[in-house]
Amino acid sequence: LMYVGRYEEAISTCDRALNLKATFTDAWIHRGLAALYSVLNPVNHGWSNPTLVAQSLPPDLQNPDLDMRGYEGCQACIQEGFMQIPEGSEDWGNLYQALGEAHRLWGNSQESPFPFWRKAIASYNKALDIFTADTFPPARLQVLSLLIRIHRALQENDEVVAALVRQGADLLNRILRESPSDAQKQRLGLQFASFQQVTVDLLVQQGELVRALETAEKDKNWLMTWLLRWQDPEKIPTASYDAMRQLLRPDTAIVYWHYSPDALTTFILRWDKAQPTVVDRAINDSQAGIRQVSKLEAWLKTWNQTYTQYIGKDKTNPNRDETWRENLPTALVELADLLDITQIKTHLSYISQLILVPHRDLHRLPLPALLSEYKTTTLPSLQLGRTLRPSPFPLSAEKAIGSCLTIMAPNHQGLTPPYHAEAETDLINQLLAKTHTVEMIAAHAATQSTVSQALAQPHHILHFNGHAAYNFAAPIDSALALTGTDKLAVRDLVQLPLDTYSLITLASCETALSGHQTITTEYVGITSGFLAQGIPHILSTLWTVESAASMVFMVEFYSHLHQDPVAAYHHSWATLRRLTVAQLKTRYDRWLTLALSANVREFLEEEWSDLDTMDAEHCPYDNPYFWAAFTLTGLGAEANAIS
Repeated sequence: LMYVGRYEEAISTCDRALNLKATFTDAWIHRGLAALYSVLNPVNHGWSNPTLVAQSLPPDLQNPDLDMRGYEGCQACIQEGFMQIPEGSEDWGNLYQALGEAHRLWGNSQESPFPFWRKAIASYNKALDIFTADTFPPARLQVLSLLIRIHRALQENDEVVAALVRQGADLLNRILRESPSDAQKQRLGLQFASFQQVTVDLLVQQGELVRALETAEKDKNWLMTWLLRWQDPEKIPTASYDAMRQLLRPDTAIVYWHYSPDALTTFILRWDKAQPTVVDRAINDSQAGIRQVSKLEAWLKTWNQTYTQYIGKDKTNPNRDETWRENLPTALVELADLLDITQIKTHLSYISQLILVPHRDLHRLPLPALLSEYKTTTLPSLQLGRTLRPSPFPLSAEKAIGSCLTIMAPNHQGLTPPYHAEAETDLINQLLAKTHTVEMIAAHAATQSTVSQALAQPHHILHFNGHAAYNFAAPIDSALALTGTDKLAVRDLVQLPLDTYSLITLASCETALSGHQTITTEYVGITSGFLAQGIPHILSTLWTVESAASMVFMVEFYSHLHQDPVAAYHHSWATLRRLTVAQLKTRYDRWLTLALSANVREFLEEEWSDLDTMDAEHCPYDNPYFWAAFTLTGLGAEANAIS
């Protein structure tokens, strides 16, 4: 209730719990945080009347200070908790940690935060007195992480921060080493991902840019390995800085983001630079970094809310909420400012191609659209990029790369297939059939068994048109939606023999999208499962493009695939944005001369008729909604050959 802005209901619920058990520490802590957030984030999604202790708590707990809200109300709740809980217990440590968080969060909202941050340090240190390395090591590590963040924000003593980092790193390694099971190691590693992120921030602040980048990369690969479970977590390969540079060429740069709780750092790697460069908005100003992250998180919250409302509405309802789609051009301008795209471009002179390495929530945003003048590909990590197989592209007419598998929008229970899916698949099959053998699985036949057996055959291209789902609780269970209730999950993909494939296209899926929740560790989705198999090119979509625009994009892509997927991707992107109605009608005229099924011919004729009502010079797909969804993951052909 607190996290969705229903603060008084949250406080009332805590009071009901305290009526049952006055020593319930979490109730005191969350009552206090709800009081604090009611002022820090004054929204009202629940009832507006305050919850009064005279009406909600038993007589022995009716402290009138508990009726306060904001910073004072939070402190009152936690102090009352101290009076109810045995002194020196683990719960006292939790109360001190919560009190420190109250000081820190309130300080973040003040023009002069330093007095509050110093109070936070004092509270955290009292929590450490209780959370010793021998008694409560995970709790101690969590508080150490908070202390590192706040000492960095104060920028008073680098030696203190360095000592805390060393202490935390030693403790984390000990905890992982002593964990009795892989499952517990995974849980703890994911829980303390923020500790590693703060370590990267510290190294950047100290000017240790190579070590910072290598630490960020190591953390990515560690987390991805645990989330994918496709290799031994005790033997996780990671890319050194020299290995990262092997992916560069004179005209190619790498833009590598690291997104921690307190800073957004952008590393830029170039062929002609021996050291990485960092876009310098907040290198030496921790408060500027905190402000940047706060603005980005507020932007993401709005993006998540409006997108969830958009996809959650009945798509046939003419009155559905279109806020996300209508605001998309403005939202991308705001995102470009938050990510300092203009500043990034000042480091990209003489560069024509980019490898983008996002972090956390940045994975689900259309970053290539912010850098559209460059040919871009995306990677979850540079080490994963180094493991991809050499690309067979570019192709010539005499150099076909074997057979292709196409799967047409399976009839999944509860999901409506994209209305253009049949036409898209038919047109692509005819294009591919000119130079390849094509195996197609029809919508009604795409069961888990049939698809798995077909994928295991030595095909070179897979084109899947349908839906996918991202699983936050277990990313390895993210899956393609197949016929009926069947699914093909990432855990299944990493077990299939896909060593002959060079290209996967996942059309009309939210395959690269993570949903409305926040990624706190690392992104692992459908594309990651294919990359883990060494496939050099995966074309996917961040959101479902609900019109024939997806069909036009994909047909353009396959028409130019002989160049290479990167060139075809950027051709299709640029073409879709600028395609006029007259040019579209010419394409439809050409497609209608092909041997088509009755359904496909009817669909194309209806689309042509709609176009005939529009101005011939109008560009119907210029909104980023239609073209920014498409993402190419992998490496360009030449970079792949170097790796």
